[in-house]
Amino acid sequence: MSFTVTGLEKNEIIGNIPENARGSLSFAAENATLIIGANVDFVNVHIYLEANSTIMIANNCSLEGTLVTKENCFLRIGESCQIVGRSRLNADEGKSITIGKRCIIHAARFRTSDSHSVIDVQTQQRINQAKNIELGDDVFVDRHCFFYKGANIGAGSYVSIGSIVTRVLPANSLIAGQPAQAVRENVAWLQQESTLG
Repeated sequence: MSFTVTGLEKNEIIGNIPENARGSLSFAAENATLIIGANVDFVNVHIYLEANSTIMIANNCSLEGTLVTKENCFLRIGESCQIVGRSRLNADEGKSITIGKRCIIHAARFRTSDSHSVIDVQTQQRINQAKNIELGDDVFVDRHCFFYKGANIGAGSYVSIGSIVTRVLPANSLIAGQPAQAVRENVAWLQQESTLG
């Protein structure tokens, strides 16, 4: 499979598309920017940018899945991240998704917006406003997790299989559930060197 680029006119790519990239890049309007760091691998990635949006991929990342920034949105993937298993990150309604350094994400879904309105009947005000999503450094996201508007995971946490994250959760936590909560704190998922002989 090759890598295709469409709609580049009046948009910008800073950095180089990886030599062996597979997938596609689509610019849907003008003034969008894709920034690619060094030593990045596009395993099978589909990238879509609307007007005045930016996707920033830092050095030493490996990506599989779909990255979407709607109009006036921002998506940043920190250095040395691995995103695999056809994950999908979708920034909508002028909001951002920020992934910290050295994160590992398996087949997860990120959405800053419901993509529709829910209205309070009495006040006629929208009650499901879009919000930013953020993962701190060194977060491990196990398979089939969902991150919705307002999700914020502190650094060093482990998010268990199938979790649905909708709120702020602390660093160095074991996170699980639907909706997700910190079921244990003061943990780290990073493999430590064995002290056994």
